Amino acid sequence: MERTLISFIGRGFPPDRTKGQEGARSGYRVTEYSFADGSRHKTSLFGWVLWQYLHNTDVKPTTWLVCGTAASLWSALGDAVTDDNTWHLCEKWFVDIGDKSRSATVRQEDLDAVPPALAKGLGIPDLRLRLIDECATQQGQQRLMRLLIQELPSDSRVILDITHGYRHLFVLAFFLLAGLRWLRNVTIDGVYYGAYEMPGVPVIDLSICAQYAEVTTALATFELTGSHRALAPFFPQARADLDRVGFLEEINQITQAKKTAGNARANLASHGHADPLLHEIGKQLSVALAWAGRESLAARMLERARFCLERRDYMRACILALEGAILHAVRQVENNYQPSQYNEDLRQKGREWLHQNLSTQDKDHLALLTGLRNAISHGSFPRLAAVQSAIQDEEKMATLLKELLDCIILPLFWTSG
Repeated sequence: MERTLISFIGRGFPPDRTKGQEGARSGYRVTEYSFADGSRHKTSLFGWVLWQYLHNTDVKPTTWLVCGTAASLWSALGDAVTDDNTWHLCEKWFVDIGDKSRSATVRQEDLDAVPPALAKGLGIPDLRLRLIDECATQQGQQRLMRLLIQELPSDSRVILDITHGYRHLFVLAFFLLAGLRWLRNVTIDGVYYGAYEMPGVPVIDLSICAQYAEVTTALATFELTGSHRALAPFFPQARADLDRVGFLEEINQITQAKKTAGNARANLASHGHADPLLHEIGKQLSVALAWAGRESLAARMLERARFCLERRDYMRACILALEGAILHAVRQVENNYQPSQYNEDLRQKGREWLHQNLSTQDKDHLALLTGLRNAISHGSFPRLAAVQSAIQDEEKMATLLKELLDCIILPLFWTSG
């Protein structure tokens, strides 16, 4: 699997000899980092020891993308070299790039001239050095996005090293990568920070940030579509039920969905989540599933119609509203009605019940809802002037459909269940 470790190179800090700090070839300060597995590694270039550490885990990068400015200490890459032959093959480049770094004149051509012996000596299949600017302006920030788009093909997996370089670059990179999640299916597998300022210099695993980005996306999907399925993977104890109730609601099998929704709600209530964000989302899911214990099929369809209207899904809103109205009427005709018994004869009886029991004004509302449903579902030109106007103007469409839901649906359905 292709994985890219993205690191940044900063200007570097020289060692303070008065404090006994050790220096590397490049003049960069050497630091001993402490990893979660108990191992400790000395280096002036955190990205390199992170590469080595990751290769002892299941998350093995195949590409190292190193980004830095014209003044970054690019010669610090030489601090990773322990093989004398590799050093001699690359020494001239290290000296030249070091001189240009000090004068802040490094160009992309200089980085492209890195000897292939460096990647080979470090055992890196694909080493990429890329010049960026300070990204202090919107134009510079957009150039960083353009670079990431160029460097990360579809389905890429990324590990982000946020140790060296300007702090704002990491913030930019994370949010830009979050955008590529949906543009290119780019997944962030990990975020790591070598915390020099903390006692013991621990390597902090911030991969929870990537998880929160995924959770936030799933929550947005839930809010926009009403489907629980996007959130299901984050609740293992209720995952199967959440996924199934989402499927059943999508195909309008509400009667079957009620029991499954009840099971999901019970599991969410009995298994609290240790993560505070997921705990709050679980509570919201429980509220969203509460319909399972109180609503009829018709009432649920009407509730979903209003939800669809709020999200400008006019086709589903119209279909759910009209069919919900007819189903409600069927229940008035057949007290012992079961969903499995539904057929065209019962549907016709329901329509007849509506025409017999609605006021003249509400019959007009029903005719408008029927005309609107037919026009949207079949792409036909409607006969009624109000519907003709609605299909020409979205604001009029939303206003008409809301009025119909308010005028006919609520009085009709909330009076007799």
